[in-house]
Amino acid sequence: MARPEDQEPVIERIREGKHAEEIWLVDCPYCGIPSYWNQGSHASCHKCGANLSDLTDEAYTLADFWDSAPYPCDERELKG
Repeated sequence: MARPEDQEPVIERIREGKHAEEIWLVDCPYCGIPSYWNQGSHASCHKCGANLSDLTDEAYTLADFWDSAPYPCDERELKG
């Protein structure tokens, strides 16, 4: 899985001093990966470019992702 904290827009927000509770994500129904959403009128998938704007009602924060996602080292073990 592509982790959102590895995406440039998320890295930029963290550098700006944004907290994980202030960084919003939307899951792509095609790729299954979370992508950054700037809380504007448009959202797109970081991987495939799909338009995710209709899914922003289902957005969640980076803090929510971290609470529910496996640790990166655990993801590597699951992949083999």
